[in-house]
Amino acid sequence: MTELVDRFETMGLANILQHRCDWNETVIHQFYATLEISIEEERIWWTTGKRTYYSTFAQFATANQLDYDLMKSEQSVNVVLENPLDENDYPICYEPAHVGIARVFRGIQGLRHHSVVINKIARVTFIPKSGNKDKVRGLYWNVISHVMNGNRINVIALIMDQLADLRLNLKMNLYFAPYIMSI
Repeated sequence: MTELVDRFETMGLANILQHRCDWNETVIHQFYATLEISIEEERIWWTTGKRTYYSTFAQFATANQLDYDLMKSEQSVNVVLENPLDENDYPICYEPAHVGIARVFRGIQGLRHHSVVINKIARVTFIPKSGNKDKVRGLYWNVISHVMNGNRINVIALIMDQLADLRLNLKMNLYFAPYIMSI
């Protein structure tokens, strides 16, 4: 596990995974009701009461104790990509067949230990998940692949992409509440 923790620190993700913040559900719902996001300009704005607030992605990262310059570096990947795994790549995330552990490709049964931990961390932090918890889909494979290979991820771009998609989903959007309250 120390190897995985070191990998998260090298990628600049340790702080966001440890970040905790109390939040107010009413404030979060008001934030989402007025939220506008410009991915191109890397800005967000929302209204609270009669006042409109603006923030850049860099300010959002700073409020959440992240190094945005590190995330924007050439070595970082915006995980708003298609699944990087080819059909032949899935087996490397699972225990070998000769071990005798039952495995179900694209499911969590039989995943290697680090892959399971990365999936769980992503699911409860920066990529909210609903639906069947026994399956690993889309962006989760992407995150598992990048973390296992030690590639940097632009988590802020990923969160903003998710916010743009989920802002009207009252059940899912509360996952980002601690990060939003920080700003």
